[in-house]
Amino acid sequence: EALGHCQHPDAREMMLSLLSDRDDVAARGAIRGLGAVGDEAAVKQLSKILADPGRPESLRAEAARALGEVNSADSYQALADGYARLARPELDAVTEAILDGLGKLPFARTQGFFKSLLSSARAIEGSRVAALKALSGSTDDVVPFLIEYAWTDKDSEARAAAVWALGALKEGKNLAEPL
Repeated sequence: EALGHCQHPDAREMMLSLLSDRDDVAARGAIRGLGAVGDEAAVKQLSKILADPGRPESLRAEAARALGEVNSADSYQALADGYARLARPELDAVTEAILDGLGKLPFARTQGFFKSLLSSARAIEGSRVAALKALSGSTDDVVPFLIEYAWTDKDSEARAAAVWALGALKEGKNLAEPL
């Protein structure tokens, strides 16, 4: 991971070589390093890992979380496409990591995705709660959206997740306690 913060000219090549390391910890560290670099080439590499069903679930999930660290249209698109491709009946680690990654991006960029997912009758089981929890990593402009779900959602678990996310946000801490 530290290689992502390193200015040495060979750092990127070292990270890329670690992506195929047999040691899962080393490969996940390289993925986090690419997320720290956050340039277009890093986003492309992370997107490939996320989209590759031959990669271990742990590496794909790490790539999703790393993409969430990069505030770009390409990282958003890779995560949204990844969610659409993984439509399964149950929430798995990669899908949850995609939601976590999307939740880290500015809410202005992801609002349409989350509105669509939360209003869908065909949402993956558990994804509504996971999506609301993921928004705890978003920007403070998500507060009114979370308040709406905390007050009006029919599902008590979704309401609790919205309150939990509010409590994790700097701007929402004072609001979550009375809810």
